Amino acid sequence: MLSSVASPEAFLSWGWRVPFLLSAALVVVGLFIRLTIGESPEFVAVHNQHAEVKLPIKVAFQKYWRQILLVAGIYFSQGIFAYICISYFVSYATAVVKLDRASALLGVFAAGVVAVFLYGYFGSLSDRIGRKTTYMIGAVAMAVSIWPAVALINTGNPWLFGLAIVLVFGIAMAPAGGATGSLFSLMFGAEVRYTGVSVGYTLSQITGSAFAPLIAVALYGAIGNTNGLVIYLLAASAVTIISLLILPGPWGRKEAAIQLEYAGTKTDFAADADVPAHS
Repeated sequence: MLSSVASPEAFLSWGWRVPFLLSAALVVVGLFIRLTIGESPEFVAVHNQHAEVKLPIKVAFQKYWRQILLVAGIYFSQGIFAYICISYFVSYATAVVKLDRASALLGVFAAGVVAVFLYGYFGSLSDRIGRKTTYMIGAVAMAVSIWPAVALINTGNPWLFGLAIVLVFGIAMAPAGGATGSLFSLMFGAEVRYTGVSVGYTLSQITGSAFAPLIAVALYGAIGNTNGLVIYLLAASAVTIISLLILPGPWGRKEAAIQLEYAGTKTDFAADADVPAHS
């Protein structure tokens, strides 16, 4: 938002430093939380039983390589949609449909505010209807919302642009975003959980999100309209939906019941032969 109110000269001179300075407050908050919050019962059990592993990345690939690939596939559409919404759509709106940059950035800001509240809501909802189920709602919502959102953006109306970004980034992505952390953490044993999730997430970013804006630009340049972009985003959604369908375990309230039954009671939750890997 600062880049929309400050002159280009002022932003290049000192404005770009402001977000970095303000982030210092987040570092303090994060440090306070990390130092005051206790470890989960699963990590405490791993420590008490001396079950830590020296090379967690080796164990993760040996024991959980399928889960790593599923994390990458499940997160695939969420990462791509995020990069398209906060990066490509702003550039596309200003360069192609001639929307002023301030209005475009305001639309993204509004979507971010909506997402802050809805992510928490859907995170809580996943406790009641299941992590995988909640994520699937988001994956389907992203696929359904992208065509009307692009149509709204192509009108060149700043209000409709804002509505489009809120629809996709603020609302449709919220169920998936709210369930991401809890779903992925339950796919790995506690001794390699951070490593497994991080590797899967990074793999998804490298293969999908990082190239999303470039692919969008290339598609528009080759086709001359946004139809290729819509197809690309629908294909990304299909990868996520298929990955969720492959992930073992029940859906809905049965999934939530298993989550509740096993929460904090297993050292290696994901490896339990009697329990699905995610719930």
